[in-house]
Amino acid sequence: MAILCAPATFKETCTAPRAARALARGAMGIAMPVADGGDDTLDVLAGRMDLEIRRTTVPGPDGRAVVARWGRSRDGAVAVIETAEAIGLRLVPPAARSPLALTSAGAGALIRAALAAGARHLLIGLGGSATCDGGLGALIALGATGHMTDGTALPDRAAGADMARLASLSHLPRFAPGVTVELLGDVTNPLLGADGAAPVFAPQKGADGAAVRLLEAGLSTLARHLPGDPTAPGSGAAGGLGFALGALGARLTAGAERVLDLLDADAAIRASSLVVTGEGRLDATTRAGKAPWAVVRRAQRFGVPVALVVGSVADDGDAQADPRHGDGMDGGGIRHLIDLSRTFGTRRARERVTACLRLAGRALRHA
Repeated sequence: MAILCAPATFKETCTAPRAARALARGAMGIAMPVADGGDDTLDVLAGRMDLEIRRTTVPGPDGRAVVARWGRSRDGAVAVIETAEAIGLRLVPPAARSPLALTSAGAGALIRAALAAGARHLLIGLGGSATCDGGLGALIALGATGHMTDGTALPDRAAGADMARLASLSHLPRFAPGVTVELLGDVTNPLLGADGAAPVFAPQKGADGAAVRLLEAGLSTLARHLPGDPTAPGSGAAGGLGFALGALGARLTAGAERVLDLLDADAAIRASSLVVTGEGRLDATTRAGKAPWAVVRRAQRFGVPVALVVGSVADDGDAQADPRHGDGMDGGGIRHLIDLSRTFGTRRARERVTACLRLAGRALRHA
């Protein structure tokens, strides 16, 4: 049996490449890690695109310097940027996670470095961010200027709390003629509204109810100073960074689908008798643009059965969190669901995740 092991990241416990290797070792299958613009996008694409990995020192989400990686094609024309390398949630200790105080300036600095190196086509992954500043910090890093309501200049590393006090924004840069920028979004949420960046994602980044309200007001203020539609699907990606870069001429794409195309995933899926995918947590967001569900859809298209291996399954009462509902287990081609926490215990599933993944792969080989 030809088994394709195509998991995404198991957040904060196991990268997508490590997860794919562990599953493949147990299943005696082929490893093809996947991503959707968030964590591990660079590593997933580096081998396939033969990227040279470069390192640039940029401001992290809390302003402290971090060394961020990005990929450059051998001819220098293409750059792959995973913004989580500069502004990722993983860079901020849990106790310091507060979107009001964090900035996307590092993402702008990373984009500036790629352009200065001569890149003409940029693939920018937007997922996994710690920020919710509407991309204001990134815009300033790319050359935008402006003033606050008290007349002072915008700080170089504007954060989430600064948006609500924004009075003017000028000198917005545009990507130069001949430069194309694709934004690999991992969500379809708009910038504003009940499903927007602040109410949906800011709590995951450390914001309480009061902070969410301040961030929503700030994002609304920022949207009035930028061209674009703040209700457009995907504009809320990376705390609104997708909206800000769209205002400069970037084009938003479905990150998971674009990554799968770059990996030539269709050919790999067609050649398989079982596809194994998964991520750290299966919940209602899994179907909203995440890589594992894109893999499921591709496999369904070619009539190849699927197994889901996940770190845990959300217990939130939402039927969408369980693939056995609707078009999931009942006719969607999903044959197996392995919840590592339930199978091996929560502690073991976190501390020995690769061993658990190997065992899950072995079980699927004999299923």
